[in-house]
Amino acid sequence: MRHKYLNLGVLSTLLILFDQFTKYMVTSHVPLYASFRVIDKFFNITHIRN
Repeated sequence: MRHKYLNLGVLSTLLILFDQFTKYMVTSHVPLYASFRVIDKFFNITHIRN
């Protein structure tokens, strides 16, 4: 049971770190309101402010 929660914690931490890294990369390298394709005709990333 403990191993299950350890895996969940590690996975959650990795996903949060990946999310923060991609946000940093977009805000520092993509101009505001610009977008770029990650997967053609499926997935774009656009830099906007909330």
